[in-house]
Amino acid sequence: MGMVNTYLSDAVVGGVTTGAAFHILTSQVKDILGIRFKLARGAHFFPRTWIEIFRHIGESNPATVIISAVSMTIVSVVKTHVNERFAKRLPFPVPVEMGMVVVATLVSSLANLEQRFSVRLVGTVPSGFPRPRLPVFSAMHLVLQDAIVMAVVSFALNVSVARLFAKKHEYRIDPTQELLAYGVGNVFSSFFESYVLCAALARSVVQEASGGRTQLAGLVSCAVVAIFLLFLGPLLQPLPQAVLASIVLVALKRMYLQVFDLRTLWHVDKLEMLVWIVTFASVLIIDVAPGLLIGVVFNLFLLIVRAQLAAMALLGQLELAALRVNENLDTVMGGLLAAGHRRRQGVTVTLESRASVDEDPPLRALALLRQRVAIQEARP
Repeated sequence: MGMVNTYLSDAVVGGVTTGAAFHILTSQVKDILGIRFKLARGAHFFPRTWIEIFRHIGESNPATVIISAVSMTIVSVVKTHVNERFAKRLPFPVPVEMGMVVVATLVSSLANLEQRFSVRLVGTVPSGFPRPRLPVFSAMHLVLQDAIVMAVVSFALNVSVARLFAKKHEYRIDPTQELLAYGVGNVFSSFFESYVLCAALARSVVQEASGGRTQLAGLVSCAVVAIFLLFLGPLLQPLPQAVLASIVLVALKRMYLQVFDLRTLWHVDKLEMLVWIVTFASVLIIDVAPGLLIGVVFNLFLLIVRAQLAAMALLGQLELAALRVNENLDTVMGGLLAAGHRRRQGVTVTLESRASVDEDPPLRALALLRQRVAIQEARP
């Protein structure tokens, strides 16, 4: 199933991840403003949630808005003007997110923000791990079809997020190896009644923005989560939810800026730009999984269209004994206008017009209009 990666072009990945970032932003707005309503789930999450936000925006909590504004400002300033500006001088990035959580927890506890200003807190954090037990294999036939769909969609989303960071940090991923890792992880987690493993874009961005670059960062994160689950969970009870939401939104800043990739795609390939827009709009309006599927199908459709409309060229060899290419000026060769320059391996000839070609020098094949061909230099 690693071949799924073949159908995920950069435009599809960009549209999916940017759309998912706006989904995350939408889910955090109610915590940023301190408003209360039941968060929409499933299809049309984005428009339904924003309708509810505008309905309840008059109920915003001023204290929560102030906490959000201060948190986002501090985190953004430290990340932009300290961690990024002095990246080469600092031994490691300033852990502003962790510091923000600690300070906000202490301030909330001492100032009693929940009772005095109705600020929503994290509240009770469940502690401990569930006891492992065998999955109910007798119910396999009831969930098999859904399981296959979830496996394909979750893997495609995982690879999309992995390719996003691979492109940013200039390394390659092996989709088959990724699939094997997710398969082993799902088998192990099934004994603890866990959700299907899938890349969490918000958490991944936060960890990457905090300086995490290798699998060691993942191990440290797992160890910290385990410690909090077993021993320190109650310490997070006074933490305002607005602080966590602010950290997530600031970490996703670069994801939102991917919208400006459209300017580059406009100049490079307008069809790729169209794939990006269709994928992004589908993710935003419908949901992430259906949007991904629509983007892949639309991309395949355009590939078929490109194949049907591709320019055809008949390429052959020319006897180049009489050919002399002026490296600075256009050269007329047997009635064929060509702009050429000498390369180490040969001469590149760009056909500028469709002209009749004389028999001197002899012609064995004709390259059609606007095709670029590399002609090997004649050897004595």
